Amino acid sequence: MLHLIHDYCIERYFGFFSRRDWFQLLARYLLLGFLFYAPWAYGSTRPALVDILDDGLLIALSLHLIGLIIEQRLPRYPLLPAIGFGFLLFQSLWMCFNARSYHDDTYWEFVPLAQWFPQWPGSWDKAASFIALKNLAAMAGAFFVASDLIADPVWKSRLWRTVGIAGYSIILYGLMLKGLGTDSAISMYHEGNIFFGPYRYHANAGAYLNLIWPVLLGLLVQSWSKRQAYVARAFWSFGLAMGIVACFVNTSKASATIALGMLVMALFGFGSYFRMKLKRMSGISRGLCVVLVIVFLGIVTYGGTTSQIQTRWSDLVNSHDIADAEGRTITSQACLRMLPQAGWLGYGPGTFSTVFPYHTLYLGDKIQGFWRYAHEDYLQTVIEYGFLGATVWSMVFFGGLFLAISRGLKPSSQNGDRIIYRASSLALGSVALHGLVDFPLQVASIQLYVTVFLAYAWSVPRADRGPKEAPGKLISKRIA
Repeated sequence: MLHLIHDYCIERYFGFFSRRDWFQLLARYLLLGFLFYAPWAYGSTRPALVDILDDGLLIALSLHLIGLIIEQRLPRYPLLPAIGFGFLLFQSLWMCFNARSYHDDTYWEFVPLAQWFPQWPGSWDKAASFIALKNLAAMAGAFFVASDLIADPVWKSRLWRTVGIAGYSIILYGLMLKGLGTDSAISMYHEGNIFFGPYRYHANAGAYLNLIWPVLLGLLVQSWSKRQAYVARAFWSFGLAMGIVACFVNTSKASATIALGMLVMALFGFGSYFRMKLKRMSGISRGLCVVLVIVFLGIVTYGGTTSQIQTRWSDLVNSHDIADAEGRTITSQACLRMLPQAGWLGYGPGTFSTVFPYHTLYLGDKIQGFWRYAHEDYLQTVIEYGFLGATVWSMVFFGGLFLAISRGLKPSSQNGDRIIYRASSLALGSVALHGLVDFPLQVASIQLYVTVFLAYAWSVPRADRGPKEAPGKLISKRIA
């Protein structure tokens, strides 16, 4: 009897470690955990916190690769972006290996290094490029883990809900802080009135919010497919409403304008889903919806969020906005002058902040301060990665955006997949527009979420793969 009890306990509580797929489970749960960590850790904008994020994602990638070996199966990565990430990693590694100098921050000068191949390009700041290489490897790892995960329907839905719940928590926390004001004890660690939630800079927060509310919209639409999912409908409806309000309470006018444009696009993309449901609703249900909207507007007004909106938008354009726009215009012009010298492989990943000041001496006092980012992601990408690297980045990013749009409009796709594709296209489209006027794609937390959306966009739904079963299908069933 004791022997049977002992065997049961071993199988029940320790049987997990005897499974062949437990490395994959650990990798996937690590990815889900860091989707919460990344925005809560000040948006992963501080170097030490970014380092933790990168370490965690690299560990998840290592566990994933070990799991593939143990399970004796091939990974389920989309081929073209996998090749693109591989090329970008090789280019970054080469630029570090053949670095021509490193930047001495004490004396603010470039110290030459002995190059293995002097005739070939190399990074202008070896230390900065190594940091950027690690971050790139971590994001590539997140893409690979997410792509393999998405091939499993259960984990595909689990990842999607995790993105929504993590963003939901940031939205509620941010609105709470805005309601309390900058004088509250919980808001003392923020600087001025440009924060939102854990994000210290309103534009970064705005870009993150524009990644989240399309997911909340998609989850709300998916909840309508289940007749008895009343709690889920209420939960996601409240989250979506709060997410949209947060976009306008946040003090970034650019992100609010982009959110407004994406909302118009969402009406075209998801309007048919809601029209069908409204037609089937009874008069009592419609009346309850109206009451809920009125109550919601009352809570928002009483909570003071309307005053936040009025204060921010009282002047569409003020003197600070004009000065900021002039500074960014001058910066963009200086970046354009740098492009021919950047060449095919660029100055090296992560080197913008060190090389840019040496190309603005001709401007005198027209440009002031330290510019860590170009506030124009596309120009900064060309400067750091060159024309060749920027082309590969464009293939990965805009290729994913194009696929998300086209697959979202494809009638043969399953309804759940179409919803995810349409929400992903709204999220990727918003960050693509924001990258024209700011630096969302340089922020680690936003990079991670964009990577997940790209994994969804590039991954082929199971229904579109034909009759042949995907590699590792039996393993996927066991994981589910």
